[in-house]
Amino acid sequence: MLILSSCTAQTEEITISDFVKEADIKWNDFSYSCTVQYNSSKVTVTVNSTNAAGVVIEYDANNFVISYGGMIYENSDAEALTGNPAQAIFGAVEGVNSGNCSKTHIQDGFEFKGNCFAGDYVCVLNEDKTVKSIEYPDKKLYIEFKNA
Repeated sequence: MLILSSCTAQTEEITISDFVKEADIKWNDFSYSCTVQYNSSKVTVTVNSTNAAGVVIEYDANNFVISYGGMIYENSDAEALTGNPAQAIFGAVEGVNSGNCSKTHIQDGFEFKGNCFAGDYVCVLNEDKTVKSIEYPDKKLYIEFKNA
């Protein structure tokens, strides 16, 4: 019985639920704080600091929208915006949720490595399966989620 239990734990399916979290994003030498909202169909990133405060970036698997005040920029070519945090978060979370990545149990959580339309990522979850960080090393993009 104990052997079966440990096998079940190793193959446990892990999914990331919808969330709203504060996060710090670093892309190259630029960093800012933001609020990230994820649901199964869209990621919304609202910038809270720097001169970009108030900028809202949304990605829904096909299109991205950047808005600020009354200005709106829409594009269906998601690759047109390098470092798009909404696209990067959506891609990593969807990769984890679909199981299209490798999973390793680490101290205090889980590490997932995979590839999506945004590039190669490393997504770390806390033991309670909440997102801790997402990194795209080749793009020098690092997103650290704050635990509230």
